[in-house]
Amino acid sequence: TVTFTPSTTTLSLNPTSGITHGGTVNVTIGVSPSAATGDVSLITSTGKGVDEFTLSGGAVSSSTTLLPGGNYTVHAHYAGNGTYASSDSAPVNLTIAPEASTTSISMITFNSQGQITNQHATTAPYGSPYILRFDVKASSGTVCGPLANCPTGTLAVTDNGSPLDPSFFNGVLNSLGYTEDQ
Repeated sequence: TVTFTPSTTTLSLNPTSGITHGGTVNVTIGVSPSAATGDVSLITSTGKGVDEFTLSGGAVSSSTTLLPGGNYTVHAHYAGNGTYASSDSAPVNLTIAPEASTTSISMITFNSQGQITNQHATTAPYGSPYILRFDVKASSGTVCGPLANCPTGTLAVTDNGSPLDPSFFNGVLNSLGYTEDQ
């Protein structure tokens, strides 16, 4: 037979409000019994894992800058190991304010065979194929990805004050924080 010893996980975050996205939040996690080893993840109330820590002596004292903006709860999840069962902490309420962003534009040009000729072109012959790429990045410089939240929403792009044709350009940022006009 296989048995696991139950575990208990606790979580403390400081501060829990007055934080801007990308700001530092101190994280204290305890897993009992203190002989527990392995990893503990921070998970939002939307089910998204935002950071991971490795236990030392059944505890973690660290910080994170990866918490997404908004009002939500976070709990710590101890994955368990070959001896100790998994467990979850009580949820902690958080309020994270949005962070300012920066937008950059690049023009990608192609030759007649469809091969990229320049990823940062400043001019292109009339009628030639190109892509305008608009990247939105957090002012903290955090690269978005699996553990850092990417900007979301819609980017408004205008040509001399007139919006680009919405049938060709919808401005919706993809999961990597950019949109393109082809």
